[in-house]
Amino acid sequence: MNNSWHNHLEPVINSKQKIIDSFVNSVLNLLIDRIERTAKGASNEFMANFLDKEFAKTIEILTNVYIESPIVEEIKRNLDKPDYIWDSLFIECLNREEKHKWFHNTLDANIKDFKQNNTIYDNDHPYFSQIYNVVLYEKYAKHLLNKIKKYRVICSMEKEDLLRIISKSEQPKIESITNESVEQTKSEDNIASSTIPLKFEHSFNKQQIELLVKCVNKVRIFKGGKVTYEQLKSIFDCQPITPLQSSNNRLLASFFNQLSNRGYITKNWQIVIAKNHLFLSPKKKDFLNQNDIATALHDVLNCKNNEKSEEITHYIRNLKSLSE
Repeated sequence: MNNSWHNHLEPVINSKQKIIDSFVNSVLNLLIDRIERTAKGASNEFMANFLDKEFAKTIEILTNVYIESPIVEEIKRNLDKPDYIWDSLFIECLNREEKHKWFHNTLDANIKDFKQNNTIYDNDHPYFSQIYNVVLYEKYAKHLLNKIKKYRVICSMEKEDLLRIISKSEQPKIESITNESVEQTKSEDNIASSTIPLKFEHSFNKQQIELLVKCVNKVRIFKGGKVTYEQLKSIFDCQPITPLQSSNNRLLASFFNQLSNRGYITKNWQIVIAKNHLFLSPKKKDFLNQNDIATALHDVLNCKNNEKSEEITHYIRNLKSLSE
């Protein structure tokens, strides 16, 4: 498009895109809220299956849109751009009459009317409903995919941990499990109540724990006063004097993940924290669960290290010099 078109018509298209975005955000927030509310009352395995089905259904909707209206694939290819309609080839691919409608017809859109019939603006703005569908379901699919990856990690760790418990229970040193505890292990929520407790399996000496105390206090991983040697040791022993309250779940996840990566604690540290009720969440008095920790770890692994994470790394690197 030449400069005169660009200067005069780009604002027209962008203003109409803002209306589409407002419609999308209204419904997308409802879809995401539905996922979050479902997760509160469902097991991790149920959520993993639920999300897989929801993702497949969303991809089917998108596939049908692209089959019916191939032109809107231009929108999909440019969704990462702020002005995805104007910056795509969508407008250029329209015929003369369709372009005229987008440039010159008014769009007095009403979200209530649109929810009842999302094709009501298609006559004056060709493919309006299909653009809406692309933006909504591509964003929803991206959200679902991130959730699916998180729950796959959680379920995989739970299965590994259950196998580890079963393996240990077969060793002669372990006392036989009562019929009552066998029944309890059938539920994932009762794994921690079996006769084999989950531990960090650490071998920290006094000097190393003292260094870690300095670390957690320096970067303020926990709320309240300074953490003492006795408090942190009781946490690593999974016999907390009192549960500590997280001030920042990402810092907590970074701390334990780095300890695990360097072989100081078990790779199943997320489950250990959740099942032993070691930490309280930052904003409420509930214990951190695996979903909370997995979400925090996902954020840590997908973001650049900040100053506090680098500080944690500095302390953990120095643990080796204090080994006996």
